[in-house]
Amino acid sequence: MADENTPVMPEEVPAVEGVGM
Repeated sequence: MADENTPVMPEEVPAVEGVGM
């Protein structure tokens, strides 16, 4: 689920591709 650009659980940054949830 973790993208190469986005962290596993982005808390400070909004979910770009809905990775946060």
